[in-house]
Amino acid sequence: VERLAAALLEVSDRFLPSRKRWTVFIFERRRESQPYFDLLFAQENARATGAYVRYDGGGVMIIDGSRKISPLRRDDPGIRTAMHELMHDLLRQIDSAPPLWLEEGMAEYFSNARVEGERVTVGEAIRDHVLLLQRRNPMPLQQLFAVKAESTEGISPLFYAQSWAAVNWLIGTDQKAFFAFLRDVEQGAPVAEALRARYGKSLQDMEEGTIRWRKPISRPIVLQSKGAKDTGTPPQSVDRATLLYELGRFLSHIAGAEAQAERHYREALRIDPKHARALAAVGDLENAVAAAPDDAAVHLLYAETLLTTATGPFAGI
Repeated sequence: VERLAAALLEVSDRFLPSRKRWTVFIFERRRESQPYFDLLFAQENARATGAYVRYDGGGVMIIDGSRKISPLRRDDPGIRTAMHELMHDLLRQIDSAPPLWLEEGMAEYFSNARVEGERVTVGEAIRDHVLLLQRRNPMPLQQLFAVKAESTEGISPLFYAQSWAAVNWLIGTDQKAFFAFLRDVEQGAPVAEALRARYGKSLQDMEEGTIRWRKPISRPIVLQSKGAKDTGTPPQSVDRATLLYELGRFLSHIAGAEAQAERHYREALRIDPKHARALAAVGDLENAVAAAPDDAAVHLLYAETLLTTATGPFAGI
């Protein structure tokens, strides 16, 4: 994931590095991740393999790792989900965002990246999408462009497949033109106008390239063949109390999950009664400071708590 992000940062100035921390939880057993997916999707036995939740302080990714993850297997659902959610994070580092079909299409397109050492290749066909496009009657392009995130169509497999096919055709036709096209559409230009300006093509051309062929042409593109040494953070083990605290912190940003967040904090304190951040999270601030006098995060939470009822300019301190 970090290698793909680095390659994209070099390809276009549209991508900016993530400015805030995000945490990735990979669960080894489905029975352990299932309650979190059920909570996030507000349904029992949610079938998701991953989810990304963005909030003011950063973001959290939940990955079902019950099927072994291999960075060289592009059909691995865990890796594809992580790559897909990475794209949402990179695309939303600025205030503007592409329309849903374009954002999801890009997320799907780059989710199938192949990372081998320093070489990053994108653009190979996603088999499930190809098979679906061959079986189902596609929606008209204008309908695709109008799909909203809160709609039933916005989470349908056909919408994801068609969005991917559209981006596959756009990038495969002219990679450099694509990012100019993306900028135009983000700034409000109609798709037909942006197509004419950047590609010299029409909506009919796009429809033929994404719908009528029913089998999108795969055009692999090497984004990066060599690069800087890996600068990712080395893995570090954390104790169980810290893990529970981090899960509770994540749940604290989910509407309606306050009780679950509290439960995680309390269990962390049962394991380690002097876990400073868990103490701070449950409001025992003086003991939290006593337990970790040098932890800036604890002091900051203490200060924010004192300012909870502040009004006027002082509230922004």
